Amino acid sequence: MDEFEVVIKPVRGKGEEDVVDEALPVKIADQDDGTYIVTYTLPKAGKWKVSQTTRARGQGWRTH
Repeated sequence: MDEFEVVIKPVRGKGEEDVVDEALPVKIADQDDGTYIVTYTLPKAGKWKVSQTTRARGQGWRTH
């Protein structure tokens, strides 16, 4: 089974350096068919950075 992670953080400025280090909680549901459903609720409107990371068995992490 692959490992799968989603991190969502607020952005308080215009660049990558302005991403705040406080991630939102997410729910990840493995559909057992190679797909996942990710559910989250943003507490307010604004800019958010969404990072998805996977690691296949025997391989390193890959961020998308």
